[in-house]
Amino acid sequence: MIHTQKRNVRIITRIVCIILTVIMIAPLMEYKAKAVTQHTVGQDAIDLIKSTEGFAKYKYWDYSQWSIGYGSRCDENDYPNGITEEEAEKLLKDYCKTFGDYVNRFAVNENVEFTQNQFDALVCTHYALGDFFYGYGDFALRRYIIDGSDKHSFLEIARGFAEWRKANGEVLQGLVKRRKLEIQLFLKNRTDKNNEVWRVDSTGGVNLREKPDVSSTKTGFMVYNFIFGITEKETDSKGGLWGKVHYEDRDQWVALENCDYYVGGPVKIDGKEQTVDPSNPGTTDPGAASEVWRITSNDGVRLRSGPGLSYGQIGLLNYNTQITVTESKKSDGYLWGKTTVNGLTGWCALDYAVRVSTAVLPQTVTLSSIKIASKPTKTTYNEGENLDLKGLKVKAVYSDKSEKEIGEDAYEVSGFESKEGKHTVTITYMKKTASFTVTVNPKKLTKIEVATPPTKTLYKTGEGLSVKGLTVKGVYSNNTTEEIKKFYLEGIEGFSASPGKKTITVLAEDQTCTFDIEVTEKTLTGIEIGKLPDKTEYFVGEEFDPTGLEIYGVFDNGRKQLIKDYALMNFTLDAVGEKTITINYNDYKVEFAISVVEPDQSELPGDLDGDGMRTIFDLVALNKYMDGDRSSVERTYMADINKDGTVNQMDVDALSIIVSEQ
Repeated sequence: MIHTQKRNVRIITRIVCIILTVIMIAPLMEYKAKAVTQHTVGQDAIDLIKSTEGFAKYKYWDYSQWSIGYGSRCDENDYPNGITEEEAEKLLKDYCKTFGDYVNRFAVNENVEFTQNQFDALVCTHYALGDFFYGYGDFALRRYIIDGSDKHSFLEIARGFAEWRKANGEVLQGLVKRRKLEIQLFLKNRTDKNNEVWRVDSTGGVNLREKPDVSSTKTGFMVYNFIFGITEKETDSKGGLWGKVHYEDRDQWVALENCDYYVGGPVKIDGKEQTVDPSNPGTTDPGAASEVWRITSNDGVRLRSGPGLSYGQIGLLNYNTQITVTESKKSDGYLWGKTTVNGLTGWCALDYAVRVSTAVLPQTVTLSSIKIASKPTKTTYNEGENLDLKGLKVKAVYSDKSEKEIGEDAYEVSGFESKEGKHTVTITYMKKTASFTVTVNPKKLTKIEVATPPTKTLYKTGEGLSVKGLTVKGVYSNNTTEEIKKFYLEGIEGFSASPGKKTITVLAEDQTCTFDIEVTEKTLTGIEIGKLPDKTEYFVGEEFDPTGLEIYGVFDNGRKQLIKDYALMNFTLDAVGEKTITINYNDYKVEFAISVVEPDQSELPGDLDGDGMRTIFDLVALNKYMDGDRSSVERTYMADINKDGTVNQMDVDALSIIVSEQ
């Protein structure tokens, strides 16, 4: 019976152990099941960064660092001969590994699973903002991603990214463009047929109306750069495209020709399902001859009902929209292209677009060359300045001898380096080139300023100058500023010899600036003993000897000064014991002690030189002492021969008798 009970206990114990083991390893199994994918930076991220940064063959100063290629950090002495585009892309990929690590770390810490396109989009954001998720506290996009981005709408994600379009409190259009591309990449693999996300692209904002018609009642207003969503589209009688937006708790309509498409859709137009991608509107018969063009005007291009200025507007092609042109004609001094956009077929001026395909329409003339129609206004630079193309006009020359101006967004610029010398700047358009020359002069220091004055500006007479806290800023001929590390000070020699306002001059190269300090009279704050007297032990009756005693005055400028005209307070050495000597100077006192002892009784009064005898030499010394030469007698306590407490002529007479009788 006992053995059976023990066996049962062992069985129960094993079962309990198995259960506990399962409980303990269950979290580990769950953790393994939730292992987060670690991504490497993809080409989409690299291409996005390249498109927003632009290529720089030579290094340049980018606010706080030297950069080259596609905005990658480098040292001042790196790449003296510039960098190729291939080298720049490799450098960018290496540079981006750090930002990929940031995103992977966040994914692991927060147990978030990213797709490759989401990962690449966030790498681009980190490239611009640094350690984005851990450097700025809590914010909407971070919460959406931790919560699960798929649970949040296109509009929420877009607005989450759009929070980061500002610098110094203002929305910058360069950041608007960058965030838009990141939004589109992040949402690349998601679809939303019920909504499209747009941005107000008119600097004056847009009016909202009750119906999709410009003559309809105004019901609201959305400001420039505001991001919103629409659920359907309508075209008005003139072919204008409108979007329905739920804003301020009501449905309203906005003219989309003043807006910029982001993501989502396509939603219904005039109640009909659409298959056209809003980000790339315009399709034609694929069997027809065609060219692909991209709109380069920041204000967009009007879509007209015919090839000429006299035809009415039926729509608007926004900046960067890619269109397919199936026919081209010249009219009113412009080259017009026929295209279909959102189901609307019309004509637009191709002078505000750039051809991006290799196909050429049979009736279109060919590009022969490009030329510099007018050079930039600025052709002379100071070292460190950026290239300024204001005033530059580039024209395309066609096979029929016609010419048209090329927009600055359509061509590439290379060859400029902001260092001393002459540089050939090359303009490239459709593999045709033209060039002009600029001169870069070395930058010169034109002005220096005291950026921050010294911490100490109030001094006492006799104090030395302290330049702690002083920083000097240099202004250069290229309108840049730098802190000046090497400078000299004039006017500091003897500046604190007298009280008053003193001006100190800062000198760097041939430029000067000044700062003022104030010197006030020093004040005595006390006295102290620098050195005790040589003699601090006396016999009864001896006189105090201050030889070797040094007294110093202490001043509020931190300096000390030897004092000669101090006073000794009343004291006597007529009794055995420790005596206090008090020094007085300007009502400040300091004390020290000496000791007074009885002389050795075995010594002979009158033995002034301590040789054990009273001789003529002792008598001569005593006479000198009485004549005022106090240094002639060291053992003055032996000069009081008659023991009356003083040394006088009677002691001289007594010593004379003693010496004459020997």
